[in-house]
Amino acid sequence: MNMKKLFPIVAAILLLAACKPENSEAYKNLLSANDSLAQVNSTQEKALNDYLQVINEINANFASISEKHTAIQQDKELKNNKEATTRIQENMRNIMQMLVQNKEKIAELNRLNQAQASKNAKQAAEFEKTISRLSAELEEKTNMVISMQKQLDEKDIQIFELDKAYGTAMQENTEMRETVSQITEELNAGYYVFGTIKELKAQRIVSKSNIFTPTKVLQGDFNQSYFVKINTKTTVEIPVFSKKAKVLTKHPLTSYEIATVNASKVIRIKNPEAFWGVSKYLVVETNN
Repeated sequence: MNMKKLFPIVAAILLLAACKPENSEAYKNLLSANDSLAQVNSTQEKALNDYLQVINEINANFASISEKHTAIQQDKELKNNKEATTRIQENMRNIMQMLVQNKEKIAELNRLNQAQASKNAKQAAEFEKTISRLSAELEEKTNMVISMQKQLDEKDIQIFELDKAYGTAMQENTEMRETVSQITEELNAGYYVFGTIKELKAQRIVSKSNIFTPTKVLQGDFNQSYFVKINTKTTVEIPVFSKKAKVLTKHPLTSYEIATVNASKVIRIKNPEAFWGVSKYLVVETNN
C-alpha cells in the first residue's frame, strides 16, 4: 500500500475525528477517499503478487531444467545401461513439459503487464525487461534440448519413445520462437497519433470542455485503431506533416525534441527508453 498517499488522508480523518464531526460532509468525504485509496492499493498489490508468483514458477522450472540437463549429461555416458536410458527418457519428457509450461507462463506475464501498463507505465517498463530476459532464457533452454537430442543420436543411444516427442519438440521449438518473437514485438511496440485538436477530440483521444479547462489526454474509451503502431527500439523520428506541433502526452522533456525538416515538424526521440518508459502512447497536436 502507498503509505505516502494514504498518510495525509488518515491524518485528516484523525484530526476531524478529534473534533467529533462524524456527521459532517467533509468527514464522510475523507472516509470515502480513504476507502477508495485503500481499495486501489489492494488491487495493485494483488496484481504485483500475481506477477511475482508467475515469475517464481518460471524460474523454478528453469532451475529444474538445468538440473535434469546435468543428469542427462551424466547418464548418456553410461552405454548399454537400461536404467540410464529410462532416466534420460523421463528427464527429456519432463524438460519438454516445463518448456511448454514456461512458454504459456511468459505469455501470461505479458497479459498481466499489459493490463497494468496504463496504470503504472514506469513499473510496466521494468517488468518488460524481466519478460524479455525470461523469453531469451526460454529460447536458450529450447535450443539446449535440441542440441542434447543430437548428442544422444551421436552416442547411438536409442530412445525410441522420444522419437515422436522429438518431432513434437521441433514443432514446439518453432512455435516458441514465433511466440518469443510476438512477445518481443509487443514489448517493443509503441503507438502514436497526430492531428488537430478537433480531429483528436472526434476520436475521443483528447477532451476539453472549454478554453479554461486543461486538456485531458487518453482518458476514457479512446479510439486505439486511430494510432499508428511502431517499434520503439528502431523508430527515432516521427514526422507529423505540420508547421506546428505540440506533444500532449507526458514524456521527459530531455528525451525528445521537436525539430523542423523541410518546413515540417518532426518528433525526434533522443532517448527511446526514457521517452517510452513513461507512456507507450504519443499524442501530438498539429495545426495545419
